[in-house]
Amino acid sequence: MCILFLSLLAAAIGAFATPLTASNEAVISAEPIISTEPAISTEPVISNEHDLGNITGTMPLHGRDSGTWGGFADSCTDIRYYLNEEDWARYQDEAEGVGNKPFLKSPHVVAKCPNLAGQFQCSVLKIGDCMANRGGKLQPAYKGEWHKTCTSCAFQGDGRRFYCQCYTGKGSKLEGNVVNLNEIINNFDGKLACFSNFGKPDYCPGGPSFDIGQWGYQLWWLNSGR
Repeated sequence: MCILFLSLLAAAIGAFATPLTASNEAVISAEPIISTEPAISTEPVISNEHDLGNITGTMPLHGRDSGTWGGFADSCTDIRYYLNEEDWARYQDEAEGVGNKPFLKSPHVVAKCPNLAGQFQCSVLKIGDCMANRGGKLQPAYKGEWHKTCTSCAFQGDGRRFYCQCYTGKGSKLEGNVVNLNEIINNFDGKLACFSNFGKPDYCPGGPSFDIGQWGYQLWWLNSGR
């Protein structure tokens, strides 16, 4: 009897002493998980891209120090408007109906503008690159070539306001309108500019702006006080 009891006791002790087997469940590691995914930066992206209306161009950051987009008349002087040589020759030859014919090439705005060093230089800008004729109205546009459907243009006052007659629709009717060039053209480090079009440094003619009124074409605003 005693021997049987001892055998049962030994079996019980052996059962408790048997090591636990490994579980099939996943082991949770305390080690940090290292990801190979690229980190997403929260730093702001600094860009020198400027929205230039119809296009986007990369401009030198210092350009913002030489006038804003528009506002050339606030820093430039001796602002004048000239026809290109071919159109000027047509007026000199007194070609029939020349005042009602669209320009052959883009007219120019000429001005003396200060650069970032404060030095004034002459700049000549083709303004055919700055606007478009949309239904008889001049509107800012990149290389809009408005001059191909407009005529009889002239400066009003100090050169900020620009008058033209432009054909509407299919060219059956001329409509007069005034646009503020000071809202379109800027001084970019001494150069006249609109969108990404830059005026060329050149010599400034000494003569006055082209005056369509001297050629017998009366403009509606000349006597309107506008």
